[in-house]
Amino acid sequence: MKNQGVDEHMSTLAWLADLARRTLDQYGWPICVLAWVAGTWLAQQQSELPASGVLWLACAGALALGLCTAMRVPGGRGSRSGVIKLVVISLLMTTTAFFWTSLAGVHALAGSLHTQDEARNLQVIGRIASLPDRVERGLRFTFEVQDCGGCSVQGRAVLLGWYADEASAAPSVPVLRAGQRWQFTVQLKRRYGAVNPHGFDTELWLLEQGVAATGSVRPREGFALVEEHAAGFSRIAIERLRGRMRAAIEQGLEPSLERGVVVALALGDQQSVPPSAWAVYNATGVGHLLSISGLHITMVASLLGGLAAWCWRRSRTLIHRLPAPEVFWLISAVSALAYALLAGWSVPAQRTVWMLLAAVVARLIARQASAGHVLASAALVVLIIDPFAVLSPGAWFSFGAVAFLMLAGQRIPEQGARAAAETQSGWPERLRQAAAAQWAVSLGTLPLAVLFFSTVSLVSPLANALAIPWVSLLVTPLALLGALLVLLVEPLGQGVLSAAAALMVPLNAALSWAGSQAWATMSLPAPSAWMLVLAFLGGIGLVILRGWARLFALPLVLPLLLNPGYRPAEDVWRTTFIDVGQGMAVLIQRGERAWLYDTGALYSEQSNAGQRIVVPLLKAWGVRRLDGLIVSHADSDHSGGAAAVLQALPVAWMASSLSPEHALPALARRLGIKSLPCAQGQGFAVAGLQMEFLHPPAEWLEGPLIRTNALSCTLRVRDGRRTLLLTGDIEAPQEARLLAWDAAGLKSDVLLVPHHGSKTSSTQGFIAATAPQVAVVQAGWRNRFGHPHPDVLQRYAAAGVQVLNTAETGAIELAVDASGQMRWIRHRDVRIPYWRTRAGLPAALNVPAEGEKLEPARGR
Repeated sequence: MKNQGVDEHMSTLAWLADLARRTLDQYGWPICVLAWVAGTWLAQQQSELPASGVLWLACAGALALGLCTAMRVPGGRGSRSGVIKLVVISLLMTTTAFFWTSLAGVHALAGSLHTQDEARNLQVIGRIASLPDRVERGLRFTFEVQDCGGCSVQGRAVLLGWYADEASAAPSVPVLRAGQRWQFTVQLKRRYGAVNPHGFDTELWLLEQGVAATGSVRPREGFALVEEHAAGFSRIAIERLRGRMRAAIEQGLEPSLERGVVVALALGDQQSVPPSAWAVYNATGVGHLLSISGLHITMVASLLGGLAAWCWRRSRTLIHRLPAPEVFWLISAVSALAYALLAGWSVPAQRTVWMLLAAVVARLIARQASAGHVLASAALVVLIIDPFAVLSPGAWFSFGAVAFLMLAGQRIPEQGARAAAETQSGWPERLRQAAAAQWAVSLGTLPLAVLFFSTVSLVSPLANALAIPWVSLLVTPLALLGALLVLLVEPLGQGVLSAAAALMVPLNAALSWAGSQAWATMSLPAPSAWMLVLAFLGGIGLVILRGWARLFALPLVLPLLLNPGYRPAEDVWRTTFIDVGQGMAVLIQRGERAWLYDTGALYSEQSNAGQRIVVPLLKAWGVRRLDGLIVSHADSDHSGGAAAVLQALPVAWMASSLSPEHALPALARRLGIKSLPCAQGQGFAVAGLQMEFLHPPAEWLEGPLIRTNALSCTLRVRDGRRTLLLTGDIEAPQEARLLAWDAAGLKSDVLLVPHHGSKTSSTQGFIAATAPQVAVVQAGWRNRFGHPHPDVLQRYAAAGVQVLNTAETGAIELAVDASGQMRWIRHRDVRIPYWRTRAGLPAALNVPAEGEKLEPARGR
């Protein structure tokens, strides 16, 4: 037994040594591609981009040096000179990728909206270039500007919203179709989005989509349909075809979740699936199946390619002209391209097509090419065409899953009966191989899921084992076939679509049950870089090692699983003013305890700040429960995300000025959460913090209806050294009442500016009584209310108060230590990528830098 253990140990070491040799010897090309990936990633970390002329010269020079090195420098496989040659070529690949990616960034930014064209009426003529999406009170669509009087976005694409004007005699939005040519007036603004820790980068997404600006149509200024549709075949013509298909599907199927799924699978229109269904799909880890992912495109391409190859083999004449395997690859490539176009030609679909085309070319040119070389070639093609893919979670998931599937085939060879048994075929062995593949994908994508989403679905392996073949092999082909047939033979097409919808009914029932279980998902904080690297190494070890050897890989994953998150130190309490646009959301933390004041805005029936910003931040920082939730008042820019927060994580209690009949207190009661009024005088002391409500009086909450702003919960938080005052949307009358009740008790070091800086608030008397060192405004960038009002900013400046605005700084962190020192972090300035829009701060305001201690500003 001892000799057997020694033999197994030596076999493991020999295998590891052989793997290292083969990595340098046989995988030189994948290593070079990894070098290109590194160069692309490094280029995307820049804050400023060099001039395009310099980049062209540098890129050409690095590429020429690489080619000369590859052709002129000798080096055989496995030799020292070969290793040196590989290192030199890899460095040159990194350099070339860096300059190429920088050049792509310069080109992407070239057509951005100029500041002089921002927030003014522009007369534009152009075409609707996308399938219009339904949003609250209107439609959103991509518009190609053909003429705007020489403005900065002429010839570029902009993202527009056309909303119903409730004050107009004709409030409805006209019927919009892709390909239509319109003339109307718009107001545009530069690419801009909220900036929060671990938050979605809207500005990067818009740049990646080729959107030069965002804005809205001004229907009161007049509009006219110039041309119904464009002639000839073009991408816009395809978008028009997609619109006809969506209308036919929605007409042929009754409104239901299944109809939305069919539209999403056939046309890539994910807006058709309601948020409640997305919550279930994401909780079970099958959300990728409801988008036009690489899996669907690959499956459809393989089915059509296999069918074509089968028919090809039936003809002796054709089989001698062109081998059936080559027919399979060619038809698969064409099918993938056609499906991606029909599905909207989204950026993820484009990446999949480039990846498949690269794989097809590699297979046709070098039929003996290894899977690793094919995957590396596909990655190189994708990054050359779309350098932004290196920042896309979808790209990392796609390539990572395939890479780990390939790693699952590289195992330590075993001797004896076990090795012989593995070579046997049959259903048990196939099931074992399928389980091993799912195990490999789950381990490979675990670090990515935690990094990008801070959530791991525990039921994902079983759910995907059921859903992937069901959706990919049955539902998706039927949905696609029905969408095509419904335009040709409507009754037959509707029958096929009905069959696709019917197949989703039992799957939705099973997924709903699995996703509703308390153990379905696990939230993990966003990992640091070293945790991520160790987790990937551990995942590789768990996949390729066998038996007891896996014990050495398991500890590498533990730091990721046991990560405590981003918590303040024991003697520090932290306040985070979350960037939720035009709304409020403030997170207060002390050790493991956390309280949330307001939850941001309700954007639409399908989207809110709680779901999109607040909950992801809480999960990324490791906040597993809230010790309290305060909803200041009923206005949707304060309470819009509360339902999402209540349903996402445990909450000890909820305090608000809402009536007991309001939907939020009712939801809290259904969830077993205690609902309290935020009446004046109520308070508590916990973890060294004293929290007290200063407004509204209890009789206001029980009396006749009062304006919601007047009922805003006003909360004072202090630790004996520093005081924070959160005011909601109180206005001048409520400020006067607070001054009369306890003017001395209003003294604060940090003030949340009332009502986002509205001119109806922040009276001189209130500012003098609170006397803050810093006042924080939570408002949307270029919001339609004009918050904060210039007069209000002037009043704070006259009092010597430093003003910070989340619209200009992003999320703001304030950390107060045991000595009372205040340190600030402005997240829009923590990392400034080259695509970030500089909002520009008013020159008159003295803004504290990151880490700077703020001293009293009066008397300056």
